Amino acid sequence: MTFRRLGAWIVLILIAPGTLHTYDPDLWTHLTSQNVVTSIEEGEGEIFFGTSGGVRRYHRFRQDWLRTITTAEGLPDNFVQQLAYDAHTGDLEIRTRTGSARWMSRLETLTPGGIAELDIGGFLPRIPSSIFPPFGYYINGHIIRGPHRDYRILDVKIDSWNILWLATEGLGIGRADLTFNELEFIRSGPLTPNVTAIELDGDTVWMAGRGGFGGHARGISRYDRESDKWEYFEQRHTPRLDETQIADIEADSADVWFATENGVVRYRR
Repeated sequence: MTFRRLGAWIVLILIAPGTLHTYDPDLWTHLTSQNVVTSIEEGEGEIFFGTSGGVRRYHRFRQDWLRTITTAEGLPDNFVQQLAYDAHTGDLEIRTRTGSARWMSRLETLTPGGIAELDIGGFLPRIPSSIFPPFGYYINGHIIRGPHRDYRILDVKIDSWNILWLATEGLGIGRADLTFNELEFIRSGPLTPNVTAIELDGDTVWMAGRGGFGGHARGISRYDRESDKWEYFEQRHTPRLDETQIADIEADSADVWFATENGVVRYRR
């Protein structure tokens, strides 16, 4: 076989179907800790939320959550400090702890660079006094008083559909239709950013981690894959849960077992 024919065979092998693996972003979902929300912007058909785990996107017409913009898409850092939306171009400027990026929403493309300075000390609109938070919570200025602790409100937005959105420091996204004034908190992602233990339990996924003590909250997360809902067991709020540095998780028909540095914790169903 001549070198020319050998080269042709090599090219055919390299481009043959099944040998190339392209990246399909719809096959992968990045579940980040998103309950610290810092900034809110209204786009053409989406509401954007800067969070501790990327940029969450809510599609108003479909009433559905779209894929979160994270480091998987090229964001410099998952902790977003500020957003700025340009209605003329449809571009979303994103400022993170380690750099900036621009999300071209009409092309669904992220490019590096963007805003260089933070707009510090911006005025927060007043929250209507007619808003009813969930039981056990009440709003005092720009602080949400909870059963166990307080949460700062970092941004307030009333969109063109008369929906109130709140960016909270730990309760996720607050949402209230001002026709009814009932506030709900939309939380997403594991409590612990450094997830080191995971257990599949039917439609439920248990998650926990090990790491430093500097995070906003520490605890065990339970995610329902069918409803896309998250439930949290925070160490400081859950009686008898005095250890959340989890090394391993095992679930059986009656209990869920958590291996820690100080023994085993059992959760009875």
